[in-house]
Amino acid sequence: MLVVFLIANFATQYQDFINSPQKDSIYVALTRKDINITEFAENPVVLWFWRTNADDPMTDSLLKKVPMERNFYLSAVLRWEALEAKTYDGAMQKLDLATHFDTLAIENFLSRTALDLKNRQYRNVLSSLLTAPFLSDFRNQVLLITNSFILVFAAVVLCSLIYVLVKFLYYVPVLSHRLDIPRHYFLKGAVSFLILLIPLLVFRNLYIMYVIYGLLLMLVLHPKEKNWLRFGVFLILLLAVGSYPLNRFIPFLQGTSKSYQLYRLVNYDGEQRIQAENNTEKELMALALKQQGKIDEALSVYEELYYKGNRGIAVTNNLANLYLLYDEDAKAEELYVLALNQNRGEPYFNLGLLKLKNIEYLASSEYMEKARLNGFTSIARDPVDITPGNRTFYELVLGKNFEMPRFINPIFLIPLVFILIVSFLRLKLSPPYFCAICGKAVCRDCVEEGEEEGTCKDCVNKIKSTKSSDIEEDLRISMSRRNRVLKRILVYVINVIIPGAGLVYQKQDFLGLIVLFLVSLAYIPHFFGGLFVKPSNWICLTLAPLFAAATIILLIISYIASFIFLKGTSHAD
Repeated sequence: MLVVFLIANFATQYQDFINSPQKDSIYVALTRKDINITEFAENPVVLWFWRTNADDPMTDSLLKKVPMERNFYLSAVLRWEALEAKTYDGAMQKLDLATHFDTLAIENFLSRTALDLKNRQYRNVLSSLLTAPFLSDFRNQVLLITNSFILVFAAVVLCSLIYVLVKFLYYVPVLSHRLDIPRHYFLKGAVSFLILLIPLLVFRNLYIMYVIYGLLLMLVLHPKEKNWLRFGVFLILLLAVGSYPLNRFIPFLQGTSKSYQLYRLVNYDGEQRIQAENNTEKELMALALKQQGKIDEALSVYEELYYKGNRGIAVTNNLANLYLLYDEDAKAEELYVLALNQNRGEPYFNLGLLKLKNIEYLASSEYMEKARLNGFTSIARDPVDITPGNRTFYELVLGKNFEMPRFINPIFLIPLVFILIVSFLRLKLSPPYFCAICGKAVCRDCVEEGEEEGTCKDCVNKIKSTKSSDIEEDLRISMSRRNRVLKRILVYVINVIIPGAGLVYQKQDFLGLIVLFLVSLAYIPHFFGGLFVKPSNWICLTLAPLFAAATIILLIISYIASFIFLKGTSHAD
């Protein structure tokens, strides 16, 4: 059904051909082989008709040679056929033809890249990356901006969450020890430890864990660690506020906004009618009407715009082109001359065509040269319209009024603001936090007075029980080394699970956060793929090979970098 829908959106001339008696006569002649399909080598309408009704491979090769205007829908049909192809060559032939129909569709580029990666055609991947014409298309830009923003935002949130969880893992012995009222009974903080794990074991909600553990960490974090947590929270808030363009971009991509319908009319094929409410929308409607062959309606809209004071270069030039179609050369020339003052090459080119029509060869060549000097060249034999650029569509989609971001519910931002405020308050448990020898959590009551660096009473009693200064020093070194080795093992285990987490646990926060961000970029598409926006009429080969390749590259870089940094440093509290 989807393929039928897409074909139904083919050009008007194709629909006219389907409804004409000529279709039947051509079909019968081709079926009986009274004529050969090569006789229609320059007629894409007949070629596509024969392609859909006969299994003739010749039509694909002929279609590739026919110069055609962009056709998004036929390109989508060919990608659908590529999805069902059983061989690499068969799928790639479909994608080659799809690219011929629409060189700007990002789906073609992604499909080809994913197919090459799946079949290990890495040279083709590199050559495709060097040429990326799809970046100039407005729809593709909005798609990349929207999903790139979502990816970065989600990666920042995940990175900050992992940072909080790793720091909580580091400080949870201190918190469970300090938050127990009877701190020194035989369970040593087990009850408070279980209470602290409630967000993790009971709620199992990443957001609740982030808020609760973030607030608790304010009691124990060192100033530098607290600054990194503040930075993460501030960045999340900043990105949340800056997400307001997504209010407009997402409906555009999903095809539910009026701006998308106008964009579709101008850039694709369509017959729907839209009620234009302002001059920009009327200008786009007029261009779409002309492209649909509704010249009288287009002329009426352009004249209404022009004679009501909207005399921009696009309206003036395109209205002149319509007058030229009606052989009203004097009106056309007058408007072309008015449009010459705005440093665009199209009016010079069109005026050159008008002079050529009137056999004024010298004037025609002069205007053609001026068109070239203004950055415009063309081999067209008909006047060229000035089409809306990406800036026009950005203004149309974004509008002029600021809207509160809807991508993130503002209610979820309030606890983050609260964390940010609390971080500047002087709420901190008094050090020391860990025994300098055995590394267990301590408080002032647990520390032996007179000992340096906060040594717990248990370690002091063990050391002094030897009653020999030489043995005491060896025992101190042995116990301290054992603690460092155990923590070193823990660091490496954590880093194996999540690259960069070991660096954060080791308090190399800057390097750890960089690696964690790369890891988050790799994990988000796999574990949170539902966050991303898929455009309307999206037909594309599976992107799993593309995501897998990006994930492998990012993880390799993250693991190598994190273990190099870990190897070059020792654990320090």
